[in-house]
Amino acid sequence: MLLLFQILVCIISTSSGAKVKPAKSISALQQQASALQDKTTTLAARMTELQRTTFDTTDGNAVVVVDATIGGYTTKCGPQTVTGWTEVLDKYYVQKTTTLSTTTSFNPSTGTFTPPITGYYKICISFRARNTGNAVDVTLLKDGTPVAALGSALQSDWRTMSVCTIQLVTSANAYTVKLQSGGSSDCLEETSWYYSRFSAHLIACNAATCV
Repeated sequence: MLLLFQILVCIISTSSGAKVKPAKSISALQQQASALQDKTTTLAARMTELQRTTFDTTDGNAVVVVDATIGGYTTKCGPQTVTGWTEVLDKYYVQKTTTLSTTTSFNPSTGTFTPPITGYYKICISFRARNTGNAVDVTLLKDGTPVAALGSALQSDWRTMSVCTIQLVTSANAYTVKLQSGGSSDCLEETSWYYSRFSAHLIACNAATCV
């Protein structure tokens, strides 16, 4: 009994990470053991949260995520809708399911983002401007109307530029990216280093039904 008592005191002392006075009675030992149990329970709960490596939509959250880039060496000069994207991700998990939907949100050929459900989305675009021409201005359009823009007027060097915006989006909305600069030497340049990027993800649904 005395040996077990001493072992328990040793475990409590080393596990707590702090100096603990040896218990002088069974009652004191029980109090130390109870305090250690509380700490262990709290730590286990925290570790469970930190070690989550997968998402679970059964609690009501839907998942929509898109990432696209423009591969290889490509230049786009003068006014035009930016097209010819290559998708990296285009995933949609319906609310309260863990099954990947076959519905996609991004058309890489036309560069159009049309999400499957209404909600608040974070949308980001980035490009590299070539060191030619005058200004390079790019806009993110919602149904043809600018909602965000990026650009540079410096032509003595190459420039990387980006912008993000949070938008309330419905499944009826369409987002595209347009190079607005009018000069034939006002160019976006992709070198295969993935400067060109379009990404979007659902932050929160706008209704309890998340549709």
